[in-house]
Amino acid sequence: MLATLWPSGRGVLSHDTALELHELCDINPDKIHITLPPEYRPRRRGGENYVIHRGKLTDQDLTWHEGIRIVTPAVAIKQAMDSEVPNQLIQQALETATKQGRVPRNQLVLIKNLVEQWRYVTQYPG
Repeated sequence: MLATLWPSGRGVLSHDTALELHELCDINPDKIHITLPPEYRPRRRGGENYVIHRGKLTDQDLTWHEGIRIVTPAVAIKQAMDSEVPNQLIQQALETATKQGRVPRNQLVLIKNLVEQWRYVTQYPG
């Protein structure tokens, strides 16, 4: 809760933290990941325990977890591909989301395609 309140309530739990809270994979982040609006610059001290990401999120990208704003499982998986989350954890998150029905079917197809493309690019860069 403090992580989302620290930037004047503009933070949303995301990336590795969202994967963990949604229980999609065996990730254990050492810092709390939050996404802030691109134009917002926090002026408060105390952000040492946070990894700050910037991005525009829509209402469809967000959900609630125990009264705290957090990205949806689908968005968390997409964000994992853009950060340094290991390949096997992304695959585990996708499999868990599929088995538990945590991602709407139309989004699941898109994410599976993105994961396949991402895997190809990471295996055969350049």
